[in-house]
Amino acid sequence: MDSQAAFWADCLKVLKHKQDLALLLVVDSRGSSPGKTGAKMLLTGEGTSIGTIGGGLVEYNLSVEVIRLLQQPESCSRLFYQQHNGSGGEQVCGGAQTVLFYRCTPVDLAVL
Repeated sequence: MDSQAAFWADCLKVLKHKQDLALLLVVDSRGSSPGKTGAKMLLTGEGTSIGTIGGGLVEYNLSVEVIRLLQQPESCSRLFYQQHNGSGGEQVCGGAQTVLFYRCTPVDLAVL
């Protein structure tokens, strides 16, 4: 199974266990952003992740925020715009990326 098929199979597996998950998709990337357009990651409320949206501090900080959103039953999809400039001594690439957070529920099984 190729990596794309494996990623979507993992999404289905989580949903079949009646768990919500966060689907994170890089929908725009500019400059030296760590995650390029099309990069994707799934994240469960327990913090299990598969895939990547660029790694490092950027991915970690967004994961913390998304886990918080998954714990709120009524949270909805949203876009996160991240500007990477390395300020404050952080080791991040330059550039920017926009990441879509989409909450998948077992109802989405038919779509996936």
